[in-house]
This record gives sequence, C-alpha cells and structure tokens, in this order.
Amino acid sequence: MIALSVRDVARMLALAAAYAFTATVSLYFGATVHETPPLWPAAGIAIAALCIGGVRLWPGVLLGTLIVFGPRGHGAVLTSAIVASTTLEA
Repeated sequence: MIALSVRDVARMLALAAAYAFTATVSLYFGATVHETPPLWPAAGIAIAALCIGGVRLWPGVLLGTLIVFGPRGHGAVLTSAIVASTTLEA
C-alpha cells in the first residue's frame, strides 16, 4: 500500500475544489434542456491534474464529482455511475 503524504492529500483536496467549482459553473452556464453541457472543462482539469500530479490524485476527481452531483437528487445508482465514469474518464 502506498502511504499518502500531507502534500498529496492537500493536492487531492485542491483538485476536488477546482473540479467542483468548474463543474458547477459548467452546469450553470452550459446546461441545456437535458442538463448536459456541450463542453465539460472539469474533465480537462482532471486530466491535466492527473498528468502533472500523478494517478494517485484520482480521489480528488472522485470527491469533486461527488460534491457536484451528490446533492442534485439523481438517486444513488445514477450518481454512482456519474462519479465512476468521470473518475475513470480522467
């Protein structure tokens, strides 16, 4: 098992905050009738962060996605699918 440093945890939390902020803004400004924006800049942030900081930062993407889509009321199965797909996407 890989031990996480305080620096890694701080990076994960910063990634989660950046992802959540960008995703929230994207949903607010880019959402159409079906609540799906045509562009998803949060994916770019996630991919860039994982390329620069390493794959070990993936929990930050998971947490950021959960922060955005958890309270939207989609249900546990759909929310889990969204969280899993966006995390695996990055």
